[in-house]
Amino acid sequence: MSQKIIDIRTRNKKQTALTTIIIIIWNMQQDIGIVNKEDIFDGLMEKHGIGREEATNLLTSLKNRGIIYSPRPGFYRIAS
Repeated sequence: MSQKIIDIRTRNKKQTALTTIIIIIWNMQQDIGIVNKEDIFDGLMEKHGIGREEATNLLTSLKNRGIIYSPRPGFYRIAS
């Protein structure tokens, strides 16, 4: 039973982090068009304590799902 609770919490934390990345990219791209991954890393670390390695994995997950894309290396946008 406790393992199920841990699994749910882990999934919820990951979903919250994915949503946070989407919001960060969306807000930044409204101002500057495309978003530098370093700015995403900075925002995630400052506001949510998400480290660079976890952020990279989350960006890869969103990119593989087609939610974001990289118009050029090191930059991201929300897919339309």
